[in-house]
Amino acid sequence: MGSIRIDFVGLNTLIYDPIVVSGSGLERTASIGYSPLEPARGYRNSAIGSLLVKDTLVALNLHRNGPYGYPTFKQVRNTDKPIVRYYRENSIFPYISSGETYNVATEPAVVFRNKPLQYNVNLLPEGGGLTDIVNKKIDISYNNNLTFFANEQTDIDHDVNIVSYANEEIYTKFKELYIDENAQTFISTFNELNYERTVYPADKNNIGDLRNRPTFVNTFWRDDREDRTKTGDNVLKNFGFQLTQSMWDLDPEEDFLTITTSFLPAEVENSGAGNLQNAHTHVHGVGSIVLANALLRPRSLYSLKHTLPGTASVVGPGGMYIPQTGSLITPANLFGGSALWQAGDQAGFFTTRLTRSIGSGVDAGTVLTFNTASKPPFYDSYSEYADIIKFKAKGYTTIPEYRISENYQRLSPPSFDRRTNNNQTSESLFSLTGGIETLRASGQDGFYSIYSFSDLFGDDLIKILDDHNGYAVPSKLKFKAHGIMKLLPYQGFYPAERTVQLAEQFKNSFAGAVSSSGKPYTNEVGFRPYLTTFYSPGIMYNTIKSGMAVDYPIFSGTFDITGAANSQGLSWLIVSSQNASDTDGFHRRIPFEALLNPNFYVDAQPIVDTFAHPSASLNVTGTLNASKANDQKYRLMVENFFSEVPHFFLSNQAFTNIRSSGDDEFQLVTPAKTYGMRVKMFRSMTGSRIQEQSPSIPQDLLAEHATRKETFTMYSRPSAFGPPSLGKYSSPGKDSRAGFNFPYTPPYYHGEAYADILYTPSGDSAVQTPTLDDIFSSSVVHYYRVHTGSSNTIWPGGEGLQAKQRVNLNALQMSASINLFGTDYIQPIIVGGRTTPTSNSKQWVISPKFETPMLNFRHVSASIPGICRESTPRGMWHQYGNVPNDADTGVFVTIEDIPTDWSNEYYTDVADMQSLVDIVGFDRQKTRLGEVAEVKEISEALLVIPFIERAGDRQFVSVERSRINTALGNPTALFEAGDSVVTMVNAMQRYYLPPEFDFINDSEIDPFVMYFLEFTHTLSKQDLVDIWQNLPPKIGREFQTQEVEFEQEINSTELLGNLLTTSGNRNSQSMRNTLQKLRFMVLKVKRRAQTSYGDKVYTNLASYDPGLISPARMNWPYDFFSLVEFAKLDAGIVFSKPNDQQAQDQDDTSGLPSRGTTTSVVSQTGAQTAGVATGATDLGVTETTRQVGTGQQTDTSLLTGDGMAGTTTRAVSRTGTNTNTSERNTGAGQRVPGGGSTPGGGGGYSR
Repeated sequence: MGSIRIDFVGLNTLIYDPIVVSGSGLERTASIGYSPLEPARGYRNSAIGSLLVKDTLVALNLHRNGPYGYPTFKQVRNTDKPIVRYYRENSIFPYISSGETYNVATEPAVVFRNKPLQYNVNLLPEGGGLTDIVNKKIDISYNNNLTFFANEQTDIDHDVNIVSYANEEIYTKFKELYIDENAQTFISTFNELNYERTVYPADKNNIGDLRNRPTFVNTFWRDDREDRTKTGDNVLKNFGFQLTQSMWDLDPEEDFLTITTSFLPAEVENSGAGNLQNAHTHVHGVGSIVLANALLRPRSLYSLKHTLPGTASVVGPGGMYIPQTGSLITPANLFGGSALWQAGDQAGFFTTRLTRSIGSGVDAGTVLTFNTASKPPFYDSYSEYADIIKFKAKGYTTIPEYRISENYQRLSPPSFDRRTNNNQTSESLFSLTGGIETLRASGQDGFYSIYSFSDLFGDDLIKILDDHNGYAVPSKLKFKAHGIMKLLPYQGFYPAERTVQLAEQFKNSFAGAVSSSGKPYTNEVGFRPYLTTFYSPGIMYNTIKSGMAVDYPIFSGTFDITGAANSQGLSWLIVSSQNASDTDGFHRRIPFEALLNPNFYVDAQPIVDTFAHPSASLNVTGTLNASKANDQKYRLMVENFFSEVPHFFLSNQAFTNIRSSGDDEFQLVTPAKTYGMRVKMFRSMTGSRIQEQSPSIPQDLLAEHATRKETFTMYSRPSAFGPPSLGKYSSPGKDSRAGFNFPYTPPYYHGEAYADILYTPSGDSAVQTPTLDDIFSSSVVHYYRVHTGSSNTIWPGGEGLQAKQRVNLNALQMSASINLFGTDYIQPIIVGGRTTPTSNSKQWVISPKFETPMLNFRHVSASIPGICRESTPRGMWHQYGNVPNDADTGVFVTIEDIPTDWSNEYYTDVADMQSLVDIVGFDRQKTRLGEVAEVKEISEALLVIPFIERAGDRQFVSVERSRINTALGNPTALFEAGDSVVTMVNAMQRYYLPPEFDFINDSEIDPFVMYFLEFTHTLSKQDLVDIWQNLPPKIGREFQTQEVEFEQEINSTELLGNLLTTSGNRNSQSMRNTLQKLRFMVLKVKRRAQTSYGDKVYTNLASYDPGLISPARMNWPYDFFSLVEFAKLDAGIVFSKPNDQQAQDQDDTSGLPSRGTTTSVVSQTGAQTAGVATGATDLGVTETTRQVGTGQQTDTSLLTGDGMAGTTTRAVSRTGTNTNTSERNTGAGQRVPGGGSTPGGGGGYSR
């Protein structure tokens, strides 16, 4: 054994003596050592030293007991024994019951459920008389002194009798002061008794891993770059390819900054780039079909690689200044174009301070300062994320959640037994990402009882009920939810990750339906033409880089390429379609809308692989057979994404829209005259134009490249958008070799874009008022991005796509990005897109087809690799962009008259063009696109479902269908709906529920009681900017605590009303039994996101309708993050005099101040403090506001303070009325499956 000796302190050196655990979850027991049937050699730890078999038993005894054996003092001092330590660490309590039976229970060392009884009473004055009576709130300790064990069976086994102990409490003596008429008392009037306790999490579950996510794995981020590659190493991540890659989709190669060879796939195959900057989609570097099949792994690609040698090709003439310049990009420096992901390191925010002139005291203006505040997308691990929260979360728990995105295929409810709250299928309704290994989803045994079920109210409440029988009755039901909020992103929360998931689903849905022809490439390689058109970079990522919708041009047949040789080197360029005439070019442009419904737009569409460079080109054509595509999931995902982006990120939760006057205010027009209007899109520039001739020139000019530059940059490298194309062989200054890429870049990219609308009214009358239908049907639109002029001095003629006679025909025009002919009704405020019209007057609406936050990257610097330095881009999703800091910076749309000199040259058949702008009343002010919202509210709700447990059956509490119909606004419904019913129905339309719970949309489901306790957080503009750039908001780095209170009257019109009331005497045995068995199922539900792109645009989009069966939906981003990470729930009953007695007491105490309202909103940093009680005395009454139609009151008072890195807010909602109603359902009861009947009224049971 050498120098290693047998230890006596429990170290596993030569002897390994295991703790063997049997059972799972909370039913664990432990023993020490192996089974006697196991060979003794199992105890020997040969990894450290050697031990002879004959010495094993002696060594084991020495290891367990030391050299002195097992003397008496060791027999009574067991605290250091391995099993005892294990039990203590895992809150396991073994004991011998009175029946001499060995039992094991899970018992937490500390419980947090107990709260004092809160009395509201009037005290008699010391000198007598009524005018000096004082209202007081008195707290009395009660159930804190009655708490013994968390498990009811453990109490029973230890002969614990709560009622007998309660008789000895101060409560027993205090209640006699107001109940006993003969008692000598200082109490004038009993007003209220508030019983409250924490019911969730159940005490027995408030331990260890139940307050954690022990198996949570962050699958998208590690701080260390090498760790990101290691974690992603050899995993089937996205598209089914087993590659070494980074888990962060936006990473370039791991050795990006130091690489000295090339970016060809063979060189960087195992370098670990993320999905969106991979080296396996665009360039293969060889001509061999076999090697191309081996090296290419087509998938999503954010930007094409750079394949041109001239440095002028890496940025347009009017683009931002790129310092890495030289005469040529050498062949070894081709195929770059990636960028280091630096958004996290460069993140920050602007602050503004006022300056004054020295000595004058006069304001000199404001200074804008950028403050760097670096942050990664997430922590290295969940434990780091929860490191500070765990100190605050004692007594809290994680909460299971319903995510419809995981359950979209459940279009019709499967069998769901509400008695046991367990699925009868293998599907799981609720899940807890990162939960205990065996308890991650509700289909697993014990999931609900451990993660969801509350404690019972308990015998202590029943004693209060019995003590006050005939004196006071339950009058209000109260809930208070305590939440700790810190945004936890799941895979797919960040926009870049979500687009990769969309691309992967696009491949899964359509790759099998695309047949390829040409050379014998693999199916994956044969699908590349479709991926290139849609996701590599295609419509999707060109839209992201542009900040607006774009289209994508394709060839469906043969086309010509050239290796143009000149002083810049050999440039491989697309020429045009084969045997092209002056008006030929691309065969088709695939519109942005095809991204949402490929089957509709590209069925049977051949798409030819379009790359020109020999190291990238393939001889392959793909054709879609829509009948073979399974596009349901893809359609759901993409509709959700493109409708929610504007709703979540943009100002007014809608696309930017420019509106005319109402059509009832249009001016008169004369038939046969022509009325013109120009819609112009442009980016902000510095410097003045050099006009080569009249009219004005929309495009950037080479002659201006040194003096006129853009002040707003979304993405710097034009070759990232699409393959390079030729203008004229001998004029490299007017095509992709000079940085022009008109076929693929957005309308504003190389200057201005014009959409000239010419309207000639129809009809025979002398004058008439135009209608929008007539304007739209009688208008012709001319699109321009290039003014070519009459000579070749402005733009030369030639052979290619960007030659004089073809450049406008093949350019990406404004029609790809803007809906020019939208309509909407006049509305006083436009929020969230279309709403209910307020008049019959229509407006002409001009709006983007799609729009993202548009941020400025002109200021950013980029870390440069050792090779391909010139082609490193600056732009969205690489570095960190900022909101434009002045009103004149950005991308704009304006509506103006068509200039006369332009009309004279281009519209020579129009003699005297009139102003269409004046006719319809458009504003001529420029409108900036991509405006980020100032704030955005996000929320999650705790779903609290009461149920009754009887003989092992768990039954939800029914609500009359007629009350639900009343809450939905049905005027013929029979029963009144209290505020709590209305609040529930409204919340059901804001949050997604499992179809088994959705009795609003499924009339076959019997309605039952649910409470929604909504936690909200307001994201700032800076938060939205960060999330769009794949960085966490402030709430993702700092926690906040929030309390949400809900209070309702107990009467027959409210939820649980009939269950907690009986005719004549509410303290009946029936109600007593109900309260004794009442528990709550606590879950978390997600806010509804937008799901229909057609609802966000101002045009007829019947073809975009998903046409899929409700309730199938995707719910990005809400299903992809957790907001309320930990929570606990308090429930309480308020006892007060019956209404007739309350009225009598009010007569007896006339002139007394009314009781105060104790509802408040508390906001503070870090540690939580109690609310501030206010009343109608000197303190005044807290001001509240009611949300119309919701039955909720939100307290508006606010307190602040400093402390730990977190914020506490308390939001209060009160529902219910102050009057009872005698209306009851006197029916015979409702038969429920499996036997039994439901008592009539709202207090019935539903299985």
